[in-house]
Amino acid sequence: MFAANVYEGSRQDLERNPMAPLTNREMDVLKLVADGKTYKEIALILGLSFKTVDSYSQRIKLKTQCHSVALLVRFAIKNGLVEL
Repeated sequence: MFAANVYEGSRQDLERNPMAPLTNREMDVLKLVADGKTYKEIALILGLSFKTVDSYSQRIKLKTQCHSVALLVRFAIKNGLVEL
């Protein structure tokens, strides 16, 4: 029962502010993905390894419930992170 309450609370927070659960670094990665950068390019830009960028991407997908790059781009546009 407690776990269900925690999940429901986090889901409501996500509905109110979908950007709230993302860290600053996750936001950086999301913006670059939405700009069309590859994970390799993002790694070079941010000074990270490819695997680290991939890990950030997986966490972003879980937190935003966007399970493809196309959905991440749509999410970023909808929430004002990038412009068309």
